[in-house]
Amino acid sequence: QYKKEGPIRTREYYNNAPVQLRFIDGDSLQDVTEADFKLTILSKTKYHLENDELGFMGSFSFGKKANTPYGDLIITPTFFETPSNPVVYISVIPLITLADDYSKNINVAPLSKQATVITISLVDAVKHRAQDFINTLIKQYNTDGINEKNQVSKNTAEFIDKRLALIREELDQVESNVALYKQSNKLTDITAEAGLFLENTIISKKEVVKLSTNLRMTQFMIDYLVDKNNIFQLLPTNIGLTDLSISTSVATLNSLVLERNRLIKNSSLQNPIIQNLDIQITELRQVLEASLQNLKKSTTLQLASLNQEAQENNSRITEVPQQEKEFRAIQRQQEIKEALYLYLLQKREETSISLAVTVATAKLVDSAFINPIPVKPKKLF
Repeated sequence: QYKKEGPIRTREYYNNAPVQLRFIDGDSLQDVTEADFKLTILSKTKYHLENDELGFMGSFSFGKKANTPYGDLIITPTFFETPSNPVVYISVIPLITLADDYSKNINVAPLSKQATVITISLVDAVKHRAQDFINTLIKQYNTDGINEKNQVSKNTAEFIDKRLALIREELDQVESNVALYKQSNKLTDITAEAGLFLENTIISKKEVVKLSTNLRMTQFMIDYLVDKNNIFQLLPTNIGLTDLSISTSVATLNSLVLERNRLIKNSSLQNPIIQNLDIQITELRQVLEASLQNLKKSTTLQLASLNQEAQENNSRITEVPQQEKEFRAIQRQQEIKEALYLYLLQKREETSISLAVTVATAKLVDSAFINPIPVKPKKLF
């Protein structure tokens, strides 16, 4: 804080102080230092510094390092001409103290008992500072809300991108096998020959594609869950797993992780609340892994049954050349991977849209404004 002597009392500068003080060691020192200085501007290049506790501390040059018992600091001028009032009172206040003062002075109240609208007010010696503080507080609140909402979507996007890269490599390999097989066996009219398949074979193939996609996504989820690097990371959502209990467990786990991440910003791992959340997260991850393993087993059994059915159907299609059978096996792998790749692309687009349309937690009705009537000191008559 920067102040100057007024006719009756000291007045505070706000965004127009003739000098600026900066500790060389940075914010780490300024955040814990509490000191008061009296600075007298001697010229455009010189000043001297003193305070009530230590008295005169010396004469220094603007823009040069000044050694003081409170730490090394630099004072830079912001004036062009020497001010008519050359004395500036500087108060260095620890950040935690300043935050505590504002938390005590700010007032938040509902507009009425039934309304969802709140009013925020702040009494401050500098009216424009109070206005800027409230506007910045609302802006930061909405920014934090949007960032928290986007955490799950961002984590899901990263999850999908990694799986897309993996499937892209596998799809490239399968497509190379298709091209090589066609070339070596001189296959051309694949569409006409594929029409020989029976309707039930087509239906079974669709089911195999669907179940293979579900099985692959389930395995991706298990791999992500058992990775120790992801123990306190958000789990991806909206990736197509239709089991209600698994979806509920994922949502619950993400809520616990968000709560833990929010608390740990201002606490430590020894906090009982965080330790309790860690236990809940670990237990829920174990339950979720068991559920995913069960889902994987049941899907594998269904897939094995369908493959057996498809094999029986294929054995009855005796007129289909052996080459076509072999080619269809390769092409089936290509279709499965293409379906999974397109599915992941669609989910990535949906996730990108959800990131783009995230709205703020609160809607601003009116920006902060200044009451033209002072509230302190009260008039005596």
